Amino acid sequence: MALLFKQIHRDASNNHLLTVINDLKLVRDDRTYCGSLCLNRSSLTELEPQRHQFLSPSESKRWEKIPSDERRFSFLCGRIAAKKALNRLLPSIDPTAIDIEEGVFAQPVVSSTAAHGLQVSISHTGGIAGAIAFPEKHPMGLDIETTCSGEDPTIRSQLTEKEIKIHRELPYADPLGYTVMWTIKESLSKVMKCGLTTPFSVFEIDDINSDGPVHLATFSNFAQYKALSVILNDVALSIVLPKQTDLNLEFLTLEK
Repeated sequence: MALLFKQIHRDASNNHLLTVINDLKLVRDDRTYCGSLCLNRSSLTELEPQRHQFLSPSESKRWEKIPSDERRFSFLCGRIAAKKALNRLLPSIDPTAIDIEEGVFAQPVVSSTAAHGLQVSISHTGGIAGAIAFPEKHPMGLDIETTCSGEDPTIRSQLTEKEIKIHRELPYADPLGYTVMWTIKESLSKVMKCGLTTPFSVFEIDDINSDGPVHLATFSNFAQYKALSVILNDVALSIVLPKQTDLNLEFLTLEK
């Protein structure tokens, strides 16, 4: 996935390791909040040497107990992305002093006093992990998904009749359109802190409109939220945030 951000960091010892990070300016009528977004593309072999630079002692113990390499990668890549996003807001804090626990619905919870008042949303797909850091006062959710080679019946089965009609109007061929809608709904479920424990019909999309490369979605049952979605090559990325917040995602561009 070739990405261009305002700020790109490459590991000097490994040209394959790519981290992209950017500030999020969350503008409302009464005030502006600060957030950050980090995307991390790597492999377990590349990330493992960095483990002690980012994981807290508690997180390291959890990581060591994970049985499979696939789950070890998703945990480590996701935690590193989250710590880098948090460090963007708290540059003087040692990442190992920040502990991200797992809530009862498997949601990430920043529990450290070093990052008091901040939370994160984490997502991973293939060899990529993403995280956004944001103030607790301003809830947000992130989801990224790689498109599959054909129509995914699982994703389509989670769409309502209304959403299937909306899908037909999207400027994407299958399966990309389905993937976009899945990330929108899953991002909302993360804001609600319930994940896949709630029927996805509850998170029904009411409408999707396009403004250049950014797609804006609203919801039938959660009028106080909206979703912003972009396509990064074969990856769909969606962020759900309060409807009255202005957030510009145009800094997300693709290398030609």
